[in-house]
Amino acid sequence: MLMAGTLLLCAAPAAAQDDSYQHAQELAAQADTAMNQAIADGNAGRNGQACEGFKAARSLYIRADFNVMSTSTDANIIRAVRRVSKELQSKADLAGKYARIACGQ
Repeated sequence: MLMAGTLLLCAAPAAAQDDSYQHAQELAAQADTAMNQAIADGNAGRNGQACEGFKAARSLYIRADFNVMSTSTDANIIRAVRRVSKELQSKADLAGKYARIACGQ
């Protein structure tokens, strides 16, 4: 059974964890939940639900990436959040790939 990993947004120092960063963490958690549910739906043969779930997860990962990238203008923090951003983008790409498969595109 395929399971999506949990993203820990802890790359930036605590001082960088403003409202945008906290919101990014919440969105990433929601995206992981949606991704895991979509995987479960796909494994159970519910492709229509899996399709919608993967689309929702992709959208949430993209929103989380936007929020994490808008947390700070400090160069040291930006380097840290870029690593997190890259992981979020990878997860969004994977969710998009799975959506195309589940949706029959």
